[in-house]
Amino acid sequence: MSGSPKRKKSRLDEDPDGVSDIDLDSFLDDDDGSEFDGEIEEYAMTESEVNAVEKCRMYIEKYEGEFSFQVLTPTDLMNRMTGSIKEVGDITKLPENAIRSLLHHFHWDTITLLAAYFDQDSVKLMKEVGIVAPNETTPQTSTEEIEDCGICYLSIPTNSSASLECGHPFCNNCLKSYLTQSIVDQGMGDRIECPAFQCKTFIDSSIIKHVVNNYETIARYQQILINGYVEKARNILFCPSPDCVHAILIQNVECKPVKCQCGYRFCATCRQNWHGPLQCSIVKAWEKKCENDSETSRWIAANTKNCPKCKAIIEKNGGCNHMTCKNTTCRFEFCWICLGDWRNHKNAYNCNAYNAEASAEKEPSRRALERYLFYCTRYMNHLNSLKMEKKLYTHVESKMADLQRTNQMAFCETLFLKQAVEVLCRCRNTLLHTYAFAFFLKKTPQAEIFEDNQKDLELATESLSEFFEKDINSEDVVGMRHKLTALTTYLSMRSDAVLEHVYEGYAKDWWIYGEDYPKKP
Repeated sequence: MSGSPKRKKSRLDEDPDGVSDIDLDSFLDDDDGSEFDGEIEEYAMTESEVNAVEKCRMYIEKYEGEFSFQVLTPTDLMNRMTGSIKEVGDITKLPENAIRSLLHHFHWDTITLLAAYFDQDSVKLMKEVGIVAPNETTPQTSTEEIEDCGICYLSIPTNSSASLECGHPFCNNCLKSYLTQSIVDQGMGDRIECPAFQCKTFIDSSIIKHVVNNYETIARYQQILINGYVEKARNILFCPSPDCVHAILIQNVECKPVKCQCGYRFCATCRQNWHGPLQCSIVKAWEKKCENDSETSRWIAANTKNCPKCKAIIEKNGGCNHMTCKNTTCRFEFCWICLGDWRNHKNAYNCNAYNAEASAEKEPSRRALERYLFYCTRYMNHLNSLKMEKKLYTHVESKMADLQRTNQMAFCETLFLKQAVEVLCRCRNTLLHTYAFAFFLKKTPQAEIFEDNQKDLELATESLSEFFEKDINSEDVVGMRHKLTALTTYLSMRSDAVLEHVYEGYAKDWWIYGEDYPKKP
């Protein structure tokens, strides 16, 4: 198609203040009503649509926009830790372990430590921290060539012993065993005391490394030191993702997303998987609710349901909620969430809105349970779909390699596949959290607008998810790329509409929470 790209008609022309009324069919269909033919180049927005998107960006940037943070490797952490120790040591001339303990006490803030050290009685300060001041230790001296080990009490030659700063002698094997046990079994690092009776002197790290002389034990020792550093240092936290060794340096901790080098996206405040548009307090309330109903939650997490027509058992093995019964005599297409006929699903969509009137005559406890089950079922379903859709990355990488090999496409030309999966997973994550948010909301006009936006986001998410399960292997690469790009763009717009509305509600105090939301103390 040559010339300027066609603009898809939408109801934004009547509602220039938002993107909440864009329709998926009008977005994908041609202006004459014909089905999408794969020839559209781009979606060109009108000026009013551009303004609406900018309005979305304003609130999304406020609550989800990136802020100042830095990803640190284990080497970076070690360098920062040793740099702080050296900086204080050059001024105070204290032993390394004493400096480490002081920094630990002052949350590794060198300026605060030095100010306290020189403004107060340094000996008194070290006693408060639990450090024996160097000038208070009385080194043990001996003129004898043979000394007794402070652990096994056997006589050992002086040249076969290791003396600590406090002067207590130990045979090398005993001290090595003591240090190894302290590090490996007890997980001790910077505060390993001399094993002599009533001696509180900390063993210097240089002695530990020299005596232990074992790579695995020293690596464990250094990791313990790093863990203690991150635990106490202000504004440094480990990435919560399992097996990730990176840490994050954050200047100002806020309820905003942080993306680690490993790809994990989490909240800088509560360190949970990023839960936008929920505030941390709502996440905690939802988790507490789910814990209280753990047996129910396990029941709803089951992956099988009966076909609503022939009652055959259906197992969900993909992220898409458009299901087709495998019974050859049935082949009924239905929605996994509400079990409704998929053919009329878009026109009569009611999966996301809880119908309180239908259960009004039931007893209160039964109504409360049904309401919880309604939202928890959908939350768990989208959570399971998200886990399945994350596996698409492997499939998409294979597809990208296949396109590069068989269609002579450059790597950058195949990135649209990976980007689409990223958008799908991000929007699915947003969608599942909207059900936790909706559970606590009271019915208000703004809550009804939220449900409309949630419905549109859910439909758009399912459309993209279904594309990956059915159309990803299309031989028409150009058509596949154009349709996938259109679906991805539309889904991003729907997600932005939900986020913008929720965040604007926070700013303007629109949201009224029900009885299930815990009262502030």
